[in-house]
Amino acid sequence: MADENKKENEEAPAEDEKQTKSKKPLMLGGGLLGMIAAAYIVSMVALPGSSEPPPFDGPFSSNLSEESIQVNLGGKDYLSMKMPAIKFNAYMESYGVNRLANVVVQRDIIDVLHRVGRRKTKEMLNTQLGEDIFRQELVESLAPIVFPVHIGNRERADRQHMQSGLNAGMSIDESTMRGGFESHVIHLNTYKGEISLDEGPVVLYDQAGNTEPLDSDLMLESANGLVVYVDVTDLEREYIGDVNVGTFGVIKKVTFKQLLTQ
Repeated sequence: MADENKKENEEAPAEDEKQTKSKKPLMLGGGLLGMIAAAYIVSMVALPGSSEPPPFDGPFSSNLSEESIQVNLGGKDYLSMKMPAIKFNAYMESYGVNRLANVVVQRDIIDVLHRVGRRKTKEMLNTQLGEDIFRQELVESLAPIVFPVHIGNRERADRQHMQSGLNAGMSIDESTMRGGFESHVIHLNTYKGEISLDEGPVVLYDQAGNTEPLDSDLMLESANGLVVYVDVTDLEREYIGDVNVGTFGVIKKVTFKQLLTQ
């Protein structure tokens, strides 16, 4: 009898062990499924293009200058622009306001108002068409000053993208691609020496380090013909990825408290 009880006690752990083993794969399988599901959710959240880029907010308004600007039109004629201002859209109103408060930007703005104004005559500005053309020319001339194109660097338009070394080209102010920074990218592959804007054609450059003058002002073109100028002379040798490019706002209109020719 003692031997039989001993035998039963020896077999009991084997049964428990069997049950434990039968449950273990189920627990492991559940863990793997959970990991796969979590990874899928993360991949969907991180998937590029899975969400629309934020649009510009606005409209906002801010003065270009608190003072009246007077421009000599030749002879005794002059143009008086009282309290010139802009209406603009931007990701944040503070971006435009802070740019306009910058001393260097202010000097450039005054220079543009004088430079564009001096190209006009009293006869030109005394017609509605002439005035509309003048306002539009100011919008185009002020755009790269107030809302410059950023190449990868969110904080400073005059600083390079730190990860890739991509920088703004010498002709960056002549760029016609002035869309939002969150909506446009430059595709870069330094291994192959390939670079392109959005869905535009791929441009090849010398990735071996033999820089040409053109490399400091390389023109990239989007599929719809808009261009941006970049500097590839200081690129990192091992970078493959996308670099955001664009502005943080857009000028919609130039306004005046009073626009007078005399």
